[in-house]
Amino acid sequence: MTCATLEYCAVEGGRLAYEDLGDGPPLILLHGFSFDHHAWDRQVGRLAAVHRVIRYDLRGFGRSSIPTGEYGHGEDLGELISHLGIVDPVLVGLSLGANVALAYALDHPGGVRGLVLASPGLPGFFWDEVRPPDAAAAHARLHGVDSAREFWLDSALFAPLRRDPTLFAPLARMVGRYHGWHWRHPNPVRMPPVLERLPRCDVPALILSGDLDVAGYRRIAAKLGSEMAASRVLRFPDAGHVLNDEADLAFVTAVIEFARAPGGDPPTNTRRGSSDETGELSTRGS
Repeated sequence: MTCATLEYCAVEGGRLAYEDLGDGPPLILLHGFSFDHHAWDRQVGRLAAVHRVIRYDLRGFGRSSIPTGEYGHGEDLGELISHLGIVDPVLVGLSLGANVALAYALDHPGGVRGLVLASPGLPGFFWDEVRPPDAAAAHARLHGVDSAREFWLDSALFAPLRRDPTLFAPLARMVGRYHGWHWRHPNPVRMPPVLERLPRCDVPALILSGDLDVAGYRRIAAKLGSEMAASRVLRFPDAGHVLNDEADLAFVTAVIEFARAPGGDPPTNTRRGSSDETGELSTRGS
């Protein structure tokens, strides 16, 4: 793992903690709910070997400020991009981070060179089952934050990762650091509409979906792939929601090859995976 000293960027009503690593075309990494910038520990060194990589804690997570009033993740991201003088980044988001990346691209036409949306959510999307973060929030209201952390880690969302204790243990430690603020307070986050704007998104996008993820997230990935004109879906047959760790090498390869030419050919993969004409990626043994 490559580490740098955490730095801070002032945003309206708070500050964001971030790391700035490497040199080259910029990548910005956005983590998922209950995570922090350490979600990218296994990938950041290889990405920073060929890119300038910024990974940061979203507001309300990690070392970034707790919300004290209305805020927007997209506005925060824009402040960070301006603070660092970044032009035309590729945004790489996991789960909640993918939501933020997509909304930012829709709000800033021409401001993003490409999107990598891993296990994306989609505000406004109808779930046939209870959405996993909502189930954890309901559990927290009844049983408290400590119990909710255990409930969350034991959910189907992380079942594929639990197969490998060496991968699950760092994630459990990271979630253990999560203070549970969103489970104890109403979240005053501004949520720009996304669903109805999908057909207007012309940013090249690579959508990564694990076949072992829960059904709702797999349906979202398919919907994004069908409605975003410049997108393509890459499936990981033996990975679930945290596919950056579950299919680590294939994930890094896909990100690097996509970032090289976001509007070009689909990524090919070496060693731990190969793409075929269906867009399916073999990750067994990864």
